[in-house]
Amino acid sequence: MKVKELIQKLLDYNLDAEVSIVAHHTKEEFTITYGGDEGSTKNNCQSVSFYVDRLCNNETFNTKDK
Repeated sequence: MKVKELIQKLLDYNLDAEVSIVAHHTKEEFTITYGGDEGSTKNNCQSVSFYVDRLCNNETFNTKDK
């Protein structure tokens, strides 16, 4: 799924609603990260990922936007 497609889907919902990630029936804290070629930025990245913080707490992230 592309970022544009995700945004289009989210536009069907209340823009003031809380966003959460649920894993194994538990609401989890999450981090949005991006990736791509060395030196990539949020504006030119090739991928965007959602990490469940509790499960990925030993990883290094490019950014921590919640």
